[in-house]
Amino acid sequence: GADNDGDGATDLSDPGCSNGADTIEDPAMKPECSDGFDNDQDGAKDSDDPGCTGPLDNSEDPAVGPRPECNDQRDNDGDGATDYAADFSCASLADDNEASPVAQCQDGQDNDGDTATDYARDSGCTSGQDNDERPQAFQAQCGNGLDDDGDGAADYPDDYSCTSLDDSTESLPRAQCQDGFDNDGDGLTDFARDGGCFSRQDNDERGGVFVSQCANGVDDDSDGAVDYREDFGCLSPEDNSESLPRAECQDGVDNDRDGITDYPRDSGCISRQDDDEGGPSVRTQCNNGIDDDRDGAIDYAEDFGCTSLDDNSESVPRSQCQDGIDNDGDGLIDLQDGGCDFVQDNNERL
Repeated sequence: GADNDGDGATDLSDPGCSNGADTIEDPAMKPECSDGFDNDQDGAKDSDDPGCTGPLDNSEDPAVGPRPECNDQRDNDGDGATDYAADFSCASLADDNEASPVAQCQDGQDNDGDTATDYARDSGCTSGQDNDERPQAFQAQCGNGLDDDGDGAADYPDDYSCTSLDDSTESLPRAQCQDGFDNDGDGLTDFARDGGCFSRQDNDERGGVFVSQCANGVDDDSDGAVDYREDFGCLSPEDNSESLPRAECQDGVDNDRDGITDYPRDSGCISRQDDDEGGPSVRTQCNNGIDDDRDGAIDYAEDFGCTSLDDNSESVPRSQCQDGIDNDGDGLIDLQDGGCDFVQDNNERL
């Protein structure tokens, strides 16, 4: 008789209950093979899906197999955060335990001795995933969420000077690429003057072969998108994190407050890279998940014809390698031209 998931419905009147023996009202807490969704979009769901071995199987996709708890798009521990990197307990996407370790701001302990416990009672807690109950002013520089030394990196492990979250200074030691010395003797000092420096946090002015996550051809965060421009987490090819920021449709938060979280459960999401769970009532050609001009590329930023998600034409402008013009005057056009690597290529010249 209780409304266990707080959706205003109880027992068999709750859409999350499949029968009287069902022990979970909240569909977001159920394994994929008993949540009522066609998670792998093969036209079959739950027990009818050939990828399901049973109701406790957490992957409908037979090729994937059971997903780790930190990569299954579920709030397995019911703490309001889903998967890595939203849930503190998740060390990586491969982590299979969302419940442990528990952040200080949800562990039931008065960790800072101020007689207040956890979020939202303890004012030092910014969320249940916060692992330091102390007020920000008392937190170590390498764990307070601030760029204390103004070098463009905040806290451990992003700031080279931080050896741990408890490190009290972001300023020392300084990486070679921001220490003011010509460490490699080439007459150039620090980032961005020395070509061997990839960032201010780089500790080797000599340089080397370095390719950022957003330009290495690898799906580093395992979200189905590779590099800039496909991965929402990539702000540029030089960005070295595909993981953050996360789009609304894979951040583990119910951003539009409809009781459903992320792709593919939330119908407002067209992909995990979609940054609007609410979804516009009418989507533009460059934001509808369809290859409207049938050139093999879908939406912004894959299709050259799209200048933004709000652009309503995938067709215009056309890239040089699909416009039917011999742009470089070599007698060859489009993909017949050796200078064209692919249809979206905008330079016919070799």
